[in-house]
Amino acid sequence: MWDPPPELQQNGELTEYKVRFAMSESEVGVQEARLVTVEASQTSVVLMDLDTWTQYKIWVAASTSAGDGPYSDVIVVQTDEDGRS
Repeated sequence: MWDPPPELQQNGELTEYKVRFAMSESEVGVQEARLVTVEASQTSVVLMDLDTWTQYKIWVAASTSAGDGPYSDVIVVQTDEDGRS
């Protein structure tokens, strides 16, 4: 889950969010991480096909017709025995 960026920082109407994620132990940067795109009306996503008992880094960016905004700070989460956080 995330909060939308403050309205004064949106540079137009939000069109989508880009959620990138990668295993925490990897040296993968934001551009090489796996990508999930969701509609602007959503402020959460369920990431699928994750490994069990594994830490993941996650970043989120809001997009408008002008392009992508900056990515959020990284959060790290760990899945449990069924691959869920």
